[in-house]
Amino acid sequence: MSPEPNLDKTPVFALFPEEARLAARALWRQRRFRRGTPIFWAGDNGDSVVILAAGQIRIWLESAGGEEAVIATLGPSSIIGEMSVLDGGTRSANATAVTDCEVFVIARDDFLGILRNHPEASIRLSQLLARRLRDQDKLYEDAIFLDVPGRIAKRLIEVAASQDSPEVRIKIKDLAAMVGSSREHVSRALSVMERGGVVAREHSVIRIRDIPALASRAGLQ
Repeated sequence: MSPEPNLDKTPVFALFPEEARLAARALWRQRRFRRGTPIFWAGDNGDSVVILAAGQIRIWLESAGGEEAVIATLGPSSIIGEMSVLDGGTRSANATAVTDCEVFVIARDDFLGILRNHPEASIRLSQLLARRLRDQDKLYEDAIFLDVPGRIAKRLIEVAASQDSPEVRIKIKDLAAMVGSSREHVSRALSVMERGGVVAREHSVIRIRDIPALASRAGLQ
């Protein structure tokens, strides 16, 4: 059994007062998902929030023509599904286990009960959602001011940070979808980075070897 997720590092719960975190621990239930198994599909009812304890989850969209776009690849202590729980709508994206995963699930009514019983938690959640809107603005800014290699560098740093590991397990097609480019362009850019000693590739794993150089390419230094 994997350890319980660290709520101090979990978006949303990291902002909650300790009383609200204790309430969450008393209400969640544990589930396991095998690699490749859907956690939920876009259009499903938003009946719970999911906290990832171990493994990786891919958040993605699919067009009517079958093209996929990866929104994020998340690691331990990430939370998913809170938006549809809050607005009562359906899931806005698909979530799939990239590896074997262990999660803790809190039902919608229980999560909303925590917010009602702990007003400070509601305020801090509103602050978090406002920050996420600003993050979306940054994505638009990246699309305008960064070239494809720059966007690749920035996404690799972000995914590595979320997974707390210099090894990013991601397919080229997923990375291409994340940066809004083609697989061919992404593969060529990674080859240049690899020749420069910035990254190393093996199958679906990209290992960051020179973080300062990658950060510089992403415009972060």
